[in-house]
Amino acid sequence: MPPESYGSNRAAANLSYLQAEAERVLTEQTVEMIIYPEDDTVIREIPEGTLLTVLAAAASEKQEWLLVRMRDLRSPSNIIGWVEQGKTLAYDDSMKDQLASPVLLPAGTVVYPSSDDGKILWDSAQTQNTDAFGTVLRREDDYLLLALTGGEEVWAASDTVQAGNP
Repeated sequence: MPPESYGSNRAAANLSYLQAEAERVLTEQTVEMIIYPEDDTVIREIPEGTLLTVLAAAASEKQEWLLVRMRDLRSPSNIIGWVEQGKTLAYDDSMKDQLASPVLLPAGTVVYPSSDDGKILWDSAQTQNTDAFGTVLRREDDYLLLALTGGEEVWAASDTVQAGNP
């Protein structure tokens, strides 16, 4: 008898495991991360432009799924769950302009503080002392406004920011 889904009396989806086509995927829209394919238990909504690490791929009777790991920038933990494969794209560096989170701001990068109204403070350039992860809040010309894990918001040239390790 198959295992039961958490919180219900229905059987879990019958899965056939597949070879994953990509090691990392990018969400192309907001997607729901769920506990198990075809279960309604949502772990978290994942915003568009989020980079995910693929751990496994599977197919149910209705669709294909990816077991993914997502870096949680608000805590030292990672989140693992299933997403619909059709709502993701295999990631490569040519897609960097679509990436929103997580991004890596390498040590040694020149950054600019953000004013209260979100403008770049050009005369207050600083050098990033350590590697920092963050999320892209806004894009303006060739610069990105980043919210770093410590809560600081800084501007950095878009060509200095890298895809973070999800």
